[in-house]
Amino acid sequence: MNTSSCPFRLEKPYNKISIRDICKRADLSRQTFYNCFNEKDDILRFCLKQGFNALSQELAAKKSLQMRDITDSFSAIFLENEVLLQLMLEHHLENIIADELSASLSTFASKCTTDTKNTYIRLLFFLVL
Repeated sequence: MNTSSCPFRLEKPYNKISIRDICKRADLSRQTFYNCFNEKDDILRFCLKQGFNALSQELAAKKSLQMRDITDSFSAIFLENEVLLQLMLEHHLENIIADELSASLSTFASKCTTDTKNTYIRLLFFLVL
């Protein structure tokens, strides 16, 4: 499986899509699917993690991190994954988005310097308010 298939189309309600449907569309055996994932939600989580990991790496590479860098990077990730996120929202999968965003933010915060953490905390207040 690769990330290029992440923004997949849901031709029927998410809860009606089976692992067999996914494997058929991706031309995979069920065994291959289960070697990589436990359930279909894991595919969505994987896709989101890929985007958030890229975001963390991009931000970590900056020598001086500003609030604008963080907001621009988050905006870019959301825009790049707009189709996937919209599909997830339409199928009431907000919990997966929230879980992965939260995990990504926690991971990012744990790797930050003190100055970056202060910038990050300001961003969180901005997002919450």
